[in-house]
Amino acid sequence: MLKDAYMEKVAEKDAYSVDIHEDDDILEEVQEIQHIKNGKRSVASSSQGSNGNSAAAKRVKGPLDLMFFKKPEASCKAGKGKKQTSINDACDKEARGKTIQYVERFLCANGIPFNVVRSKSFKYMVQAIGNHDPNLKLPSYYECRVPLLKKELDYTNDLLKDHVVQRANYGCSIMSDGWTDRKNKTLINFLVNSPSGSMFVKSVDASSYVKSGAKLFELLDNFVEEIGEKNVVQVVTDNGSDYVLAGKT
Repeated sequence: MLKDAYMEKVAEKDAYSVDIHEDDDILEEVQEIQHIKNGKRSVASSSQGSNGNSAAAKRVKGPLDLMFFKKPEASCKAGKGKKQTSINDACDKEARGKTIQYVERFLCANGIPFNVVRSKSFKYMVQAIGNHDPNLKLPSYYECRVPLLKKELDYTNDLLKDHVVQRANYGCSIMSDGWTDRKNKTLINFLVNSPSGSMFVKSVDASSYVKSGAKLFELLDNFVEEIGEKNVVQVVTDNGSDYVLAGKT
């Protein structure tokens, strides 16, 4: 009788232990589903390591992270910043507002027109910085003036190679436009239009020139020779009296 009672207690204990583990599994599944519904990463981990300890749960960012938002000034002084794992994890509405405010401050402090943010190059720049780790070493004044500028010039020349081929094959139009800047300098822009589009070639400071038809004709004639007379189909200018005289020369 005593042995039977002992075996019955052991069986009840084993059944209770199984129920406990089943309840834990169900609880973890419910928590995981609840986190998915809330659009958050699951912090419940159903897997355990060989040592019996559960895997480390991935940290979820919350409102407290905004209170400890590290300003760029502090990051630059410390030489390190918080690692950005992804856009969805690091940027909520308020954190984004704090970040892009520095973009606005940069535009205002340097007198940069707001339409710059519409350009693809601005978007590519921001994306490239975002893809880099927070400890990006900024370009120096020398790098911007010499090596980086040279690379950008080579990149631009590569983009314009197709224009040179198109104007040699199909001809092109010479376009000239005169205007006055804020310092009352008279500038004349020279552009070339081909099937590949319009390409700015150069700008001439004509402030010291006498505005006469002969001088304008000389400038246009030199530019036509620079592009290649056999490639030029027509010359397009405005209807100013000086250009009218240049056309008759």
